[in-house]
Amino acid sequence: MNSPDNLSLGEKIRQIRKAKGLSQENMAYAIKKSRIFVTRLENGQADFTPDLLAAIKKFLEIEDAPLLAHELEVYKDRLRVWYEMLAAYRFTEARDMQPLLASIVDLPYERDLIMLFILIEASLVYMEWDIPAADAMVDKVGAMLVPDEASPETRALFHRHIGVRLINRGNIDTVSKDDVVKALGHFLAANNMNSSFVKPNEGLLRNIANCYYNLGNVYKTIQYYEQILKDYTPDQTQIIGAVIRRALGVCYCLVGELSKAKVFCELAVSQFQVFGIDFHVLYSLVYSGIVSLEMGDHREALSFFYKADDYVSDETSLKGAIATTFPDSHNNMRALLIFCKALCLLEMKAFAKAKEVIKEGRAWAKKHNREYYTVLTEAPAHLITLHDINSSDYIHNVAIPTFLAKGTNVYSMALRLCKILEAHYMKRGATRKALEVAGIQRDIYKTMLYGGSELELDSRRSLHEQKTSNF
Repeated sequence: MNSPDNLSLGEKIRQIRKAKGLSQENMAYAIKKSRIFVTRLENGQADFTPDLLAAIKKFLEIEDAPLLAHELEVYKDRLRVWYEMLAAYRFTEARDMQPLLASIVDLPYERDLIMLFILIEASLVYMEWDIPAADAMVDKVGAMLVPDEASPETRALFHRHIGVRLINRGNIDTVSKDDVVKALGHFLAANNMNSSFVKPNEGLLRNIANCYYNLGNVYKTIQYYEQILKDYTPDQTQIIGAVIRRALGVCYCLVGELSKAKVFCELAVSQFQVFGIDFHVLYSLVYSGIVSLEMGDHREALSFFYKADDYVSDETSLKGAIATTFPDSHNNMRALLIFCKALCLLEMKAFAKAKEVIKEGRAWAKKHNREYYTVLTEAPAHLITLHDINSSDYIHNVAIPTFLAKGTNVYSMALRLCKILEAHYMKRGATRKALEVAGIQRDIYKTMLYGGSELELDSRRSLHEQKTSNF
């Protein structure tokens, strides 16, 4: 951390006094000394006795502030402990510790420590969901921050806060790709910062993984999620660990490592059932079914899909906090379930049952009146009549683009539609259209491999330049 160690005690007192709008006469009267003596103290021409320093601190109302070098070292240690409490989700202890550290804001010369205190406090306030108050704290630091002068700790935390704000506090599916790219840049900068105690933690790595996932880069997502599972114990990750395992299942499915995908998705199902979080059980069951579908085990896939039905039978009981925090998550998953179940039945040649699912899906989609839901319920119907040019055009020009626009969560189904459509075009001798669909698949795989990767290179290059500029 940067600290104004070259300031004398007298100069520190002068800056505190002026910041509080107090005169030398005010202080002289309070400590029963002359104004000239106060001037000599502040200029380093007189000595501070313990009793005199105590009287001055009482007058300035900074009894708990770390004025002396040894006090400052103790304060920095406490600040480190406070940050580690938050990183370990020990919110109650962190809240109790906050008043013990607030005195730093009365020391105007400790600019960097003040910014670091505010940023750690903002993390606590964010976790208590007082978003406007936390945003105001981060904005305050933004107005104070001079990047070349701030410590790595301060810059790392500031980058994290800006990144989290850009991805709407985790509700990443509601923000633009441009904002996700910007957020990833901030998270990578924080991850590469050479900080003494604001180290990369589970939350930062998860934010990086989530950004890569949103940008379609499945390989980078796997890299960061696997790092979390390797570096953090189940006690540290808890429910988040189950979310990560499910996400890894989805990613491994996309890259063709189906055995790993199956283990992760089915483990997530059992863990979320223990936790009693119905929405995540639904999510995990649907993706367990998708993995089985990719493995060619249609009966097992259908079994997972029917089990998932049990978690959408009472929509209102499922939504709750999930719907408040992540709007439409439940309905998006229900629409995907309808599509997957109908597709599975079609591939099993169970056309009558597939049509029943499609009929029920159409009624549900009409009720909710969203284009995405309509497409997911209409696409299986068009697969039945794929020989009709209107149906093949619908899959090509409506269904596949809709899946791609929805993002990584449904890439596996977009790829599956592409393969079905490419085979259909080849069978009909429509080579040009088959090549178009093959090109779509190629673009998906390219995104899965490279999406957002240039930001990591830029971040590392920036870090290298930062290090070499210090010599």
